[in-house]
Amino acid sequence: MLHQTDYSVGRYISIERLIEDSKETYYETLQAASQNRHEGRHNLKSWWEYSVGTLIGAYQEFERRVGTVTKTRGAKTSIVEETIDNLPATFSITDVESQSIIDTALESYTILYI
Repeated sequence: MLHQTDYSVGRYISIERLIEDSKETYYETLQAASQNRHEGRHNLKSWWEYSVGTLIGAYQEFERRVGTVTKTRGAKTSIVEETIDNLPATFSITDVESQSIIDTALESYTILYI
């Protein structure tokens, strides 16, 4: 149901596992939300808070796993600017054209191809 409403985090993080990891709280919440349901006076607030908290936890775990996604547009420009910033104070065009100086400058970067 979450996936059908564009909450696609469940494709990457197991919501079932998060509930299993907190099953004591889950059952306490269900019990609290079910109080007086036969009389039609039950309160779903605790269940709602638990469910939303679980969903937020899934998104937080997803973010920890993949990091914050940044826009890819301009990524190459940033790499070039940082490379220039890390060049020696004086250099020549030949130095920049040299593959070894480029390799040295880029050693600290991991390039992702999307």
